[in-house]
Amino acid sequence: MTRDVRRFNHSFRCGRGVALIGLLIGAMLFRVWQKVEVAAIDRQYWEAQQMMDELGHERTKLMAGIAFKKKLEMIEHVAVGQIGMVYARGSEAVAGHWTAKDID
Repeated sequence: MTRDVRRFNHSFRCGRGVALIGLLIGAMLFRVWQKVEVAAIDRQYWEAQQMMDELGHERTKLMAGIAFKKKLEMIEHVAVGQIGMVYARGSEAVAGHWTAKDID
C-alpha cells in the first residue's frame, strides 16, 4: 500500500509540473500573440493617419479648384469658348432650346 501512495504522489507531482509548464507556455504564447496584435493595430492606425493626411491635401486642392472655377473670368471663358455663347446685342432676346447635356 505504501508503494501505491508513493506512485500516486509522484504522478500527481509530475502532473502538476506538466500543468505548470503548460500554463507558462500558454501565458508566453498569449503575450507574444498580444504583441503581434498590438503591432498590427499600430500599423493600421499609422496607415489610416497617412490616408487622412493625403485626403486632407486632396481636399485642399479640390477646394482651390472650385474657388478658381467660381471666378467670373473662368465662367465667361467656359461660356464663350466651350458652349459658344455670345453677348446679346441691343434688344436681342435669349432663344434656343438647349439642355444641360449639350454642355457636356
